[in-house]
Amino acid sequence: HDHGLYSAMQALETETNTKLCVPHANDAVEYFRSVVMAGRWDDLLRLVRK
Repeated sequence: HDHGLYSAMQALETETNTKLCVPHANDAVEYFRSVVMAGRWDDLLRLVRK
């Protein structure tokens, strides 16, 4: 795995945890984590660019 990209992902996850004060915040984090584990970087980047 690209360590730099993984670090950026961790930072994004932290930011998501901080900013999303809604009931589904954990679901969002789990989605990000599942994307990382599946290596679906294209999907992640597409989401981030929205």
